[in-house]
Amino acid sequence: DDGGIYVYSTFCAAAGAGAVAGYDGYQCVCDMGTLGVVGKTDAEEEMARFPWEIVQYEFRTDSHGAGRWRGAPGVIWEGANDSGDCRLTLGSSDGFSTQARGQHGGGDTPLNKAHVLRGEETIEIVHPHLGMQLKAGDHLLTLAGGGAGIGAPEKRDPQAVAWDVRNELVSLEMARDVYKVAVDPQTFAVDQVKTAELRKAGR
Repeated sequence: DDGGIYVYSTFCAAAGAGAVAGYDGYQCVCDMGTLGVVGKTDAEEEMARFPWEIVQYEFRTDSHGAGRWRGAPGVIWEGANDSGDCRLTLGSSDGFSTQARGQHGGGDTPLNKAHVLRGEETIEIVHPHLGMQLKAGDHLLTLAGGGAGIGAPEKRDPQAVAWDVRNELVSLEMARDVYKVAVDPQTFAVDQVKTAELRKAGR
């Protein structure tokens, strides 16, 4: 408010962990290096302290490595710069070029992506480790990939897939095409007959 200098540090591109045999990756929005023990500040507190409006902040659909035990979902974060011009850096940015690999048939992590939304223009951030200038009114949109999976996706418990569909972590299409599970879009019940056919055809 007084026009002073500020440093705004946020885990906007951090997501949860990869799976381990027997367990899905832990779902969180915190720094990966802390193993989930550092929680993310509430959006309301961030907006009270810094000249940014957090527009979106939620898990991303289909943003994990699939598997019998799936990785944690990635995160979508969008913030609007309500102050003047500022400098942006996205940290070490490993997830923009490096994927964690799934094991025993599990899926890899999706790569991170980030964009600056400036009016009607969308600018992809292709070198996130280099600083870039943001203008007043710019939006920063980050799309973080989740964790890697373990085990073949078509061996995942169909009820667990249906739960993920209900909670918008997995789309109906990913459930059908990757996990080989048919889920009713209205009731989110597993269609046992169609699921059996999908899994038989997959083998």
